[in-house]
Amino acid sequence: MSARTLRYQPRDDGNGRLRERLTELVGQNRRHGYRMLHSRLRIDGWAINVKRTHLAASRRSFIPREERRFSSE
Repeated sequence: MSARTLRYQPRDDGNGRLRERLTELVGQNRRHGYRMLHSRLRIDGWAINVKRTHLAASRRSFIPREERRFSSE
């Protein structure tokens, strides 16, 4: 293993406040997807790109999975 790998210090991505706010919004309504979360952030005054919202929400598993309508039985 190289010395560079051992000394590697990952940088902060700068999304700490975004993750905290997304956690608050998801706590209010769990079924909102990233588009609704993004619009709520914009209403609150955040100047943020939708791709950044999607990435932060998907990494934290905030994007709801689609519910199954029928069972296989």
